[in-house]
Amino acid sequence: MAAIVCDEDLNLAGLHSYLAARLADYARPLFLRIRSEIDTTATFKQRKVALVKDGFDPGNISDALFFDDPRVRAYVRLDSALYHEIVSGEVRL
Repeated sequence: MAAIVCDEDLNLAGLHSYLAARLADYARPLFLRIRSEIDTTATFKQRKVALVKDGFDPGNISDALFFDDPRVRAYVRLDSALYHEIVSGEVRL
């Protein structure tokens, strides 16, 4: 998973094609978490423990969450139905 800060004008198709052209399949993030800001410590280090704890369950996350769906070869919005397909193994990672 990668957490990124950006505005609403994120071009997911462009980002996916850019990453696919430059990174191997195993190196591309399967999940994208779009945030309004990154939480930091007093010494400006990123707080990642909470992000790891949240995982990729859309029920636990208020940020926009996208999944690199191999069936359509694009980042798609992760909803509860797609989450259950991933957890049950219907969609392979």
